[in-house]
Amino acid sequence: MSNYIIMVHLNNWEMTEAAIKDALAQDIGDVKVLAIAQGYVDSTRLAAEAWARVDPRLLNLWFDPPLLSLSACWNLGLKLAWDSGATFAMVCNNDIRLKPETYKQLSLELKLGEALFVSGVGVTMEQFSGAAPVQNDSKGGPDFSCFVISKDCHERYPFDPNFIPCYCEDLDLHRRIMLAGEGDRIFSVDVPYCHIDRGSGTLKSMTPETRAATEQMIANGSRAYYQAKWGGGVNEEKWLKPFDPESTAAATSTRDLFNQVREGWRK
Repeated sequence: MSNYIIMVHLNNWEMTEAAIKDALAQDIGDVKVLAIAQGYVDSTRLAAEAWARVDPRLLNLWFDPPLLSLSACWNLGLKLAWDSGATFAMVCNNDIRLKPETYKQLSLELKLGEALFVSGVGVTMEQFSGAAPVQNDSKGGPDFSCFVISKDCHERYPFDPNFIPCYCEDLDLHRRIMLAGEGDRIFSVDVPYCHIDRGSGTLKSMTPETRAATEQMIANGSRAYYQAKWGGGVNEEKWLKPFDPESTAAATSTRDLFNQVREGWRK
């Protein structure tokens, strides 16, 4: 059975190429990388497409019109993995670097702890290379830049595709899982990966004009939708049920919910 890695990309081929190479070098065996283009024709998509024509381990997917959100891309890639018989899959950004053992280590953590979701911890290149120490609280908060997710988790808690174009979809999923009482089954462990420039590689690769326009789309789209769904912005949420002003209670913010989960871990 293949071990799938879903990687969504939009721009910056040099960064994406390095991430795909690391993904294909994972030592878990029979790796298949599903590279999904979130956008129209560009040099990155075309380069990935050319690579996929000569390497059967890489499948490059694109759509016209393109899928509107990162969540929709993740949902599609994971559904393809499940339809192929996989019971877990890895999802990672295209602005990261992985060590060959990353997928295997995270998948073992997933199986051993009967977790729904396990992520690594994003570090600097100095930490990744061993030149600086890596520290992370065991079972810390999830990191959605590099994670392994079970089929059971995704089928019960799919990503909400209405976070257009991206951002807040990860916070929304974490919140829904915690509200369902399963927050202790989604966590990070001390498996480091390098999150280049500390994240947002796609935005940082844009021209100033394109980045400003994209950030405005995020503010008017994803962030506004999150506030409408939960009655407040991140860590200012008021509702326990989406779009339900009547479902209020004390300590409803995501930070409060996560602190409750951490208290459970300490016990």
